[in-house]
Amino acid sequence: MSSSSSWPDNRRQVKSRLNRERRSTRLWGLRQRQSQDSAKEWCSLWIGLVLRYNLWGTLEVTFQWSRLRTRRLTVEPSPVKAFLLLG
Repeated sequence: MSSSSSWPDNRRQVKSRLNRERRSTRLWGLRQRQSQDSAKEWCSLWIGLVLRYNLWGTLEVTFQWSRLRTRRLTVEPSPVKAFLLLG
């Protein structure tokens, strides 16, 4: 009868494992959805692509997303290009 005493523990372990698996699949689903959203954002990017120079002469590219989320990436331009762009 010793096996019957461990039965609730086993059930608890199985339950926790199921919950863990469910949680991971839910997270995976969320991740999938996020990647789809970012793809949609790329498509619906109303070209608010702003090129401007900041004080250090680095070219600043500002993307304005349709959801008013701004992401910046700075590009180091070559001096010739910088001269041409600045005129």
